[in-house]
Amino acid sequence: MTTENLPANIQNNVQRKHPRDCICERCCANNLQLLGKQSHPDFTSYCPKCGQKTLWRDFKTEYYECLNTKCGLKENDLNAVENKYRGKKDWNTLKSPMAKPIIALVVTLTVSVIALVISSVFGNTLFFWLLFGFASTFSLEQWLGYYTKKYRPISIFYRVVLNLSVLSILWVLIQSGIKLFAIKPLTFPILNSVLIVLEFVLFIWLWRVISKNSWRWPSMKITLLTVACAVLILAFIGMEPLALYKDKSIAFISPSIQSFWKQLFH
Repeated sequence: MTTENLPANIQNNVQRKHPRDCICERCCANNLQLLGKQSHPDFTSYCPKCGQKTLWRDFKTEYYECLNTKCGLKENDLNAVENKYRGKKDWNTLKSPMAKPIIALVVTLTVSVIALVISSVFGNTLFFWLLFGFASTFSLEQWLGYYTKKYRPISIFYRVVLNLSVLSILWVLIQSGIKLFAIKPLTFPILNSVLIVLEFVLFIWLWRVISKNSWRWPSMKITLLTVACAVLILAFIGMEPLALYKDKSIAFISPSIQSFWKQLFH
């Protein structure tokens, strides 16, 4: 395997004593370590033969090649390879990706139970939804990223959920800030302060996750435009409380528009 088609940062970090097209075990290990830091799924994925995250795709030759020197897989039809090596294990230094959904499920259920107890103690379901959303997203990123990258419909659905989640957290954060700094005294000011901090941290973390998954479709701009159009349509067909917000906005803006037109034409 040559490294001329690898990303530029990997080419620049290959050992100086070895040429860039060196395929020795040490250079392959260095390339694999650097490729593992890439977030784009087309650079590395799980090899169906050895079960490690060492499968790399050459865009020029359209070949799938395993960077694991003990495996040596190189094929152009990935589906045929998956059917051939399905259920077989030549060697296994890393855990098989099939065990990771169980870990993700256990972590999500554990955090959900803890969040449910906290919500019951404080009488606020927002704790549950915040912690449940964090646990679900973290599990998907940490252990189920293979499936969200391999299947395009799942990838699109995952990106839409991420975009809507960060918009929802932003809306909840604004509402919590208004309640906290309102003139009316709060029953539990410390609890609301903790909620705002938790919402802010979760918002920053979700935004970082979206930045990491920026290659996915649809983008945040498309999601914002779609949500805005949907809100306007629902508001004008009379769906509450969107219709109420629409009437208040029109009542607030109308006098300013009328005075502007009067000054413009008179």
